[in-house]
Parts: sequence; structure tokens; C-alpha cells
Amino acid sequence: FFLNENIGFFGGTQGRLKITKDGGKTWSPTIQLNVSNEFLSLCFLDSLNGVALVKGESYPRVAETKNGGLSWSLIELGESGDLKHLYFEAP
Repeated sequence: FFLNENIGFFGGTQGRLKITKDGGKTWSPTIQLNVSNEFLSLCFLDSLNGVALVKGESYPRVAETKNGGLSWSLIELGESGDLKHLYFEAP
């Protein structure tokens, strides 16, 4: 997911998230989430606030960032069904 032409994020397996600040030429790891599975969806509202959908053991989990992906917090939704994507919709 790219915020702009330079800053983008890539979610991989085992809660690993990478960031680029040069349009994808180089990628650096950010903080690793405390999950064992891969990212399903990643979306940002603006340069600071974003959410990620992570495949959980029995149901998907949501993580949020409020600082541009430098740190992430898991949000417990309980049994949230078969979520596969997250996105923001303009009002």
C-alpha cells in the first residue's frame, strides 16, 4: 500500500511489515506485530493513521497505527467472521 509516490508498506508473513521511503527502491523492516500469520489487507487514512488485517489462528485480527507505521497495536474484535479486506471510504 502506497501513501504517496515515495512512502509505501508491504505486509508479509509472521507479522512482518516493511516500509519504503524511496518509491520501492529499498525496503526496511518496521516493528514486527505479535502475530504468526500474514497480512491480508493494509490501508491508510492519511500519513499517520492506518489499519492492517492480519490472518489469525481462528479469525482475522486488526492492527492499527497512529504514527505512520512505526508502531502497531492489535485490536481485539472477537469472532469477526471471514474478513478479507479493509478500506477507508470518503464520506
